[in-house]
Amino acid sequence: MQPFVSIILPVRNEEQYIINCLDSIAAQDYPHDLMELLIVDGLSDDDTLEQIAEFDSRYDEFPVTILPNPKQAVSSARNIAIKKAVGDVIVCMDAHALYSPDYISSCVQVMEATGAATVGGHMRALPANDTALARASVLANDSPFGLGGGRFHDPNYEGLVETVWMGCYKKEALYNVGLYDERRTRTEDIDLNRRLIEAGYKIYLSPMIKAWYYPRSKFTDLWRQRWADGFEITRFLPDNPKAPRLRHFIPLIFVSSLILLTALSLSGLGAALWGHGAGTKLANALHGLKGFGLKQPGVLDQKSWSWHLLFLRLLALELGAYLGAMALAVIQAGRSQYKVHKVKKAESVTRDEVHKVEKVESVKLGEDTSEPEATSPGLSTLGLSDFRPAPGSLLLLPAVFLTLHVSYGLGSLWGLATLPFWLGTNQKT
Repeated sequence: MQPFVSIILPVRNEEQYIINCLDSIAAQDYPHDLMELLIVDGLSDDDTLEQIAEFDSRYDEFPVTILPNPKQAVSSARNIAIKKAVGDVIVCMDAHALYSPDYISSCVQVMEATGAATVGGHMRALPANDTALARASVLANDSPFGLGGGRFHDPNYEGLVETVWMGCYKKEALYNVGLYDERRTRTEDIDLNRRLIEAGYKIYLSPMIKAWYYPRSKFTDLWRQRWADGFEITRFLPDNPKAPRLRHFIPLIFVSSLILLTALSLSGLGAALWGHGAGTKLANALHGLKGFGLKQPGVLDQKSWSWHLLFLRLLALELGAYLGAMALAVIQAGRSQYKVHKVKKAESVTRDEVHKVEKVESVKLGEDTSEPEATSPGLSTLGLSDFRPAPGSLLLLPAVFLTLHVSYGLGSLWGLATLPFWLGTNQKT
């Protein structure tokens, strides 16, 4: 017997995305009499609620309930809805996304087949608009260099994982671990899923579960989003230190080392801390490497080694490594973009040829050949057929990478720096 499913959709000022999102939910092939939709509104002040009301008037197959969310955080929105949910299965959704018609049925199928308490799919990306920056954001989202290479960014991976994007949960498991930590506004999934694992539950990632996400399409929005992500990773580290992974701290290490090396190279701090002769001692040690075939007298010349030059060289080495890795990521993104476009173009040509043949046959038989009216505008983009190669997006990609990494790193650094003043003043709600 198929379980009753409660869909939870937090929203706040989502007028640009909400209708396409809701239409993709309405197009689900899961029995509509076994679904309910709980929309939790964070006090939207745009046309989001009006568009939801218009959607509700068009679809009456399953109940739509709108709940207020005074705290405006995703974590509090989900807790509000979970406590009102009728279903034994909770499907968490995002208004910044589109869902394949078999999304819910695939979640239930994978959950039953694996016995996992949580299942989810990969975070595929769609451009929010037709600008080069929006397409560059998609490329960064799909690149391991952009967002750290989590398993849910790898479309070829299937198996047990430490966390998933959005997620479909057994309600009983959520109550057993205490629901979401409402102090968190960005890292609630990482924390919750870690607590589920510690409680003995399994989390499973499957490519059967398909959804598409709209990354931020403005530099300011990207900066704010990633700053908040980085801030929470370090701010809540003492509460659940096993939840983050090493990849979550790489931007912090990168940005912190850049700041430290810059400060040391521009001041006499290194000499003050370690002594004026330390640089010469290091040069002497490196000078002995010439006996092993290292022949770079200019680099190993003792006169060329001072603290300022030492840290400047380390700074240049780190920046060079970063820029080199970025160049490789841009090249790989360009190749992937062209490959996707080439495959989709071939599929489109084949579909057009088949359609022409069918239309000719229909004309011969006297059948109606008019095009059917589109009933779900958001679903037309699911095939990514319009994601053509755009040189402008590749040119902007380095700036997007830099924005993602620096904002996240600075946010993490600020969270770490202010942590001592925050500890002990905030208890779980």
